[in-house]
Amino acid sequence: MKTLGESMQGLTWEGLIERMIEESGGAAPDGVPHDEETLNEDQAELIDSWVKDLVMERKRSSQGL
Repeated sequence: MKTLGESMQGLTWEGLIERMIEESGGAAPDGVPHDEETLNEDQAELIDSWVKDLVMERKRSSQGL
């Protein structure tokens, strides 16, 4: 299931980038570049904390706090 989910996520992300390029009038003649990296547990926790902080900040901003 994880393999299918990762594949679907990759295709969704690539589709989003392609639409952004098209909407902006840009071009990507070589396609959308890919870069993957596996994070260790400490790195993953750091990214998770950073994303949670960003989400909370966005919620506060949208509520005018």
